[in-house]
Amino acid sequence: MVVFALTWDAVGGQMGYNSFGNVFYFGLGMYVTAVVQRDLYYDFEEYETLAGSLDTLPPADYLTGMSLGLAASAVCAVLCAIVLGSGILRLRGHYFAICTLGLGIAAGEIAAGIDYIGAGSGLVTPVFPDGLGEKGLFFCYLLLALAAVTFLVLRWLYTSRFGLAINAIRDDEDKAEAMGLHTTRYKTIAWC
Repeated sequence: MVVFALTWDAVGGQMGYNSFGNVFYFGLGMYVTAVVQRDLYYDFEEYETLAGSLDTLPPADYLTGMSLGLAASAVCAVLCAIVLGSGILRLRGHYFAICTLGLGIAAGEIAAGIDYIGAGSGLVTPVFPDGLGEKGLFFCYLLLALAAVTFLVLRWLYTSRFGLAINAIRDDEDKAEAMGLHTTRYKTIAWC
């Protein structure tokens, strides 16, 4: 939730565009990570029929699958943000907020109909291996590191020219564009 709040702040807080569709990118990332981790080591049909009784992966394979999945999810989410943002970021105010809300709702409905990702039941991921220690502690440290890196990168961005630009967009987008600021480029970067 910390990473979600920090990234929402870039669009909603710093830039002034109230976005309700950011959950789409987090959901997309989670599904891509799980699918890559599952499909890297298991056949889809075998996994669906034997999901509860499959042996756990060795720790190295589990971490490799998760790392590749996280990298693929980041790339996939950014590409989707660029494609969808090219249309959505042309809207302002209430229209932008309603469009992003619709994006999140539509994504949930679409995901509920795709059997490959578990449809309405969700997706069963590979079992956490015993060799990595306690599951809760492992993910606690992993997410703490992710939150710290996200915070530091965004803090650096907010003190740069980029931060001044998105604050100018928040204060008066028309004036910022009249002063020569390429608002579409900055909005797209903040959106991604």
